[in-house]
Amino acid sequence: MRKNKHLSLVIASVFLVTLWGCGSNMDSGGDQTGPGTGISDAEKVGSSSCKVCHTTVAIGQLFNSSVHDTAATGCEGCHGGGQFHKGVGPIPFPSPTVVQCAQCHETTSPGFLARHSGDDPATDHTNTSVIEGYVFTSCEECHAPKDPATLQWAHNPAAAAIHQQWGNSAHAGRIASDTPDTAQVWGHYNWDQTTGTGNRAGCQRCHTATGAKNFLNSPTTYTPANNDFSHLSDWTAATGSSQNELLYCSSCHSDVATGVLRNPGAITEVYAAATAGNTAGTATFAYPNLEASNLCMGCHLGREIGDNIKNDNDADGVRGFINSHYLAAGGMIFNVSGYEYAATGYDTLGVHKQVGQADAFGTGTNGPCVTCHMSGPEPHTFTASAASTACASCHGGLTDATLETSKHEFSLALVELKTVLESKGIYFYEAHPYFYTAPYVVGGTNTGFTNWAGVYGLDSWKDVMGAAFNYNLVKHDPGAFVHNRQYALNSSRTPLTS
Repeated sequence: MRKNKHLSLVIASVFLVTLWGCGSNMDSGGDQTGPGTGISDAEKVGSSSCKVCHTTVAIGQLFNSSVHDTAATGCEGCHGGGQFHKGVGPIPFPSPTVVQCAQCHETTSPGFLARHSGDDPATDHTNTSVIEGYVFTSCEECHAPKDPATLQWAHNPAAAAIHQQWGNSAHAGRIASDTPDTAQVWGHYNWDQTTGTGNRAGCQRCHTATGAKNFLNSPTTYTPANNDFSHLSDWTAATGSSQNELLYCSSCHSDVATGVLRNPGAITEVYAAATAGNTAGTATFAYPNLEASNLCMGCHLGREIGDNIKNDNDADGVRGFINSHYLAAGGMIFNVSGYEYAATGYDTLGVHKQVGQADAFGTGTNGPCVTCHMSGPEPHTFTASAASTACASCHGGLTDATLETSKHEFSLALVELKTVLESKGIYFYEAHPYFYTAPYVVGGTNTGFTNWAGVYGLDSWKDVMGAAFNYNLVKHDPGAFVHNRQYALNSSRTPLTS
């Protein structure tokens, strides 16, 4: 409940007189006689008294249709008692903090504070030992209002559902869900470390909000050296911080309040050689201009592609595995990521690269990523489903059950490739370097597979690693069966059995 500075003096006087006797304990002399003796323990007068003034302005109009407008919450559940307010005076919490929010939310959703700050909610509401990225003092820092004058996110959370969607997305480590997962992507390393052993400067472009923002501002001039993490708790260049950033709204939006997007332009990706000094192993690909989807392509292109193997100048075919990394959907869609065998045609496979370009199939111009992943009922979860309007443009009657069946059938091809690799003594396990000389034993001594030339000879070592590369690539793109089914299937076929 906030003072409306735009009321005229006459209207304010009328409301003041009206509110004077509304729920407050005042004698004829105007002295306060109720049990509250100070602002911190001010008595509640009821939301109906607040609404005498505030229903006619935007805040009240939002609040009247809000889930917060209940007998249990009401105006004073967030702002404290209105005993001394009377239209113009003080209230305990003009700008409620996370502590006030937690009074209800910790009860209705146990673990609310822990999910938001990752620390002990009994002792610290503003720091995190695990995740968040900066010390926050107000819910508003993430739940930024589109209209600062009305604070939509608080007075009508339904008007700010975008934040709840983001909080349930992988970009946020699903911190708003009952099963948050911040360890794999956002908490796996101290991504902000910039010097010394464990330096993660090369990862910051995608694994930190700061790096993503700076890259998307200017991909061609981006350098991790300009990433400033001094806002993080206990940060030093040599160790990084115990905090890690999520992918915040400001990573993609240059203006969070209005939703204006950053504009990196078309991405030309230089896939660096997997071995330092091996300039021949570099591969470059210029992706088309995908408008809003350029933002997604900045992080979903993989770290190496099949051409890094083809261009590699290793002399004896005994070397560490060249790794595609994770979630390389952009490269998959555009027939770029995989190791391609000479006798197989790849360039024309897949049609989803046309989605969101030149209004193909009536899908607009925002590129395939945004078109498919942000046209469903909850766009900022970034979850593509059969409910997406983009799917319906071409696939009438598509259901999530149909997609699951297709995914299962696709996984069988991966099982076949895995079996072939194992028959050659190459065993996959979900830990770097991913391929081992024997089945992986947790806690045991495991040896990474390096003798690629030992399978069919020196002339074929790249084809052997290419088969393992393609398995790793498709295994780590869970949507490959949709992104580019034909290309991914061809990548999973290999001459290793010959």
